[in-house]
Amino acid sequence: MTSGFNFESPIGFSKHQKRWFLRAFWIALMLVTLKIITPDAPFLSKISALLIAGMALLPAYLWCADRAKGLPIFPIMTLTYLGTHAFPLVSKNPNILKYPESLRFDAALAVVIFMVVGTITWLAFVRREPQGISKIKVFKPNQITPFFLQIIVFSITFDFLQNTGYIWSIIPSSIYTILKTALPSLTNLGLMILGYQLGAKRLIIRDSRLFILLAIILVFQSGVGLYLNVAGVYVVLTSLGWMLGSKKLPWRLLLITFIMISFLNLGKGETRANYWNQGSIQPSQYTTLYITWINNSWQQINTSKDSIGKHKSKPESLDDRSSIIHMLMKAISETGTIREYMQGKTYVIIPQLVTPRIFNSNKIRGSEATNILSIYYGLQTYKDTLSTEISWGLLQEAYANFGRVGCAGLGIFLGSLYGWITRLTMNVPITSYRFLVSLILLMLSLKTELTLGSFLSVLSQSTMLLLVIRSLLMKAITYYPFQRHTPS
Repeated sequence: MTSGFNFESPIGFSKHQKRWFLRAFWIALMLVTLKIITPDAPFLSKISALLIAGMALLPAYLWCADRAKGLPIFPIMTLTYLGTHAFPLVSKNPNILKYPESLRFDAALAVVIFMVVGTITWLAFVRREPQGISKIKVFKPNQITPFFLQIIVFSITFDFLQNTGYIWSIIPSSIYTILKTALPSLTNLGLMILGYQLGAKRLIIRDSRLFILLAIILVFQSGVGLYLNVAGVYVVLTSLGWMLGSKKLPWRLLLITFIMISFLNLGKGETRANYWNQGSIQPSQYTTLYITWINNSWQQINTSKDSIGKHKSKPESLDDRSSIIHMLMKAISETGTIREYMQGKTYVIIPQLVTPRIFNSNKIRGSEATNILSIYYGLQTYKDTLSTEISWGLLQEAYANFGRVGCAGLGIFLGSLYGWITRLTMNVPITSYRFLVSLILLMLSLKTELTLGSFLSVLSQSTMLLLVIRSLLMKAITYYPFQRHTPS
C-alpha cells in the first residue's frame, strides 16, 4: 500500500527530458546512417535503406523536438521498420539478394508512401494537447499495488505452465487465447506502474522488495522460453516507469541489460535447437539451460576469433532473421503480373477473427490471413500451414491486396488509430484506463509480422478483458488537463 501519493496526477515527459531525448536522437541517427553506408552493398540498396530509415526516424524526431505531443506510440512503431525493412537491404540476406536492385528500390518507395501518409495523418492528431473537461476511469488507489503484484505473480505462473507444458491440461484453449493476448499487456502496465511508484519512493519497504524480487523472477522465467526480446521489454518498461517516477535515467541497468542480451543472443540459435526440439522445459533443467546458453555464446565468440582469415559460412545475422521486406518484394514482383491483386481477400475475414471464440466455436485460425497469403503466392500448401507459418506483415498484406493504394490506405488507418489513442492518453494518469489501452497498442506496434486481422483480433480481445477490469477496479474522475483532478 502507499501513502501521500496522488495516483490521479497526469504523467508525461518534461521539456528537459525531451531535450535529452533529442540529443539521443541525433546520436541514434548517426549510428543508423553509419550502419547503412558502411557495409559492402550496392549503391541503390544503400539509397533505398536510407529512404526507409529517414522516414522511420522522422516521427521520432518530431516527438523528441516536441512538435508531437503525448506518448510516442506511432514513432515506436515506425522504428521497427529499421530492423525489418531498412537494415536487411544492406546485409547479405539471400532472400533479398535474389531480387534485382530496382525491385529493392520499388519496395523502399512502397514503405515511404506508407510512412509519409501515416506520419501526416498521425501528426494531425498530436500537434496540440486537448483542452476542456472530460470523464476518465482510474484504478482505485488502494487496489493498485496488490492488483499488479498479483498480475506479475500470475504472469510468472502462466509462463511456468507454458514452459513445462502443463498449461494445456489446466486452461481451456479459448481462455488461453485471451490470456495469451491480454496478460502481457497487464504485466507490462504493472511493471511500469510499480516501477513508477518505486522511483517516486511511494512503495513501503515490503512491497518494494517484493516487486524487485518478482521482477527478477519474471525476467528469469521469460528467458527460459529463449525469447530475449520479452525479457528486454520487461526491463525497459520497468526502467521507464522508474525514470518517470524518479526523474532519473537508470543507465547502468539499461547498459547491463544491453550487454547481457547482446551476449546471450550469440548462442540463442544453437540453444533453441537443443531445447525446442524436446518440447517442454522442466524446472530441474533451468540451471542447465542457462549454463548451456552461456557456453554456446562463449563458443560463438571463440569461433569468430578462430575464423578470422578463414573462409567459413557466416551465421544468419539479426538483420537477416528480422527481415520481412523480401516478402514485400515478392508481392511487388508478382502482383499485377503473375497474379492479380487480392482485392481485400484477407480483409473480408476480419469480422470472423474479432468475434470471440465463445460466440463461435468454429472460429477460423488467428493466422488465417497469413496462410491465405502464403498459399496464394505459392509458398505453402494448406497442409503446410497446419505445422509452419511464414511471416508477412501489415504493409505486405496491404500491397498484395491493393498495391501502393493499399500502402497509403494502411498509413491513413494506422496513423488515425495511433493518433487518436495518443490524443486520448495525453496527460492522463498512468493508472487510467486510457493509458492501459495505449500500452496494449504499444505492445502491438512491436509485433511486426501480424496481418490486419490478427492485429485487430488481439486488440479486440485485450480490450474486452480491460473493460472487465475497468468495471470492477476503476472509479470515475472528472479530468481537467493541467489542473487538479477531483473524484466525481
